[in-house]
Amino acid sequence: MCDVMVMSSRINKLSRSGFNNRLKLTTKDEIANIRGYNRRIEKLVDDVYDVFQEIGEQEWTVLQEPLDLLISTTKDLLKTYKKKYKNHEECENLEGMWSYLVELRNDIVRFRLPNPMRTEMEAILSRIGERMKQRNAS
Repeated sequence: MCDVMVMSSRINKLSRSGFNNRLKLTTKDEIANIRGYNRRIEKLVDDVYDVFQEIGEQEWTVLQEPLDLLISTTKDLLKTYKKKYKNHEECENLEGMWSYLVELRNDIVRFRLPNPMRTEMEAILSRIGERMKQRNAS
């Protein structure tokens, strides 16, 4: 089982860092340390995917709120960053990291939590797989 408390703590620290970077953007005329923030998001998401198969409902109850907060904070930072520094390379990278976080959240909800649609989708994919086997056998 993955250590959800450690993950939760890391997610909260990233949210705080994102908020602080947003404050820096609104109070000073300088680019905040977005590059480091992007690297930390990428590392966090990669680490979560490393233990992805261990995430269940119990782990999700601990991770959901901090992850939603991190996504929201990153989105707000991205909006502020775009207003202040249009067409900056780090802005594109930040947008990619925000997308990476959203994708992680969606993957957990779709593939790791009980979902009535999941069994239906698995049945459909199974039927498609059988038809492909039959077609290839012909």
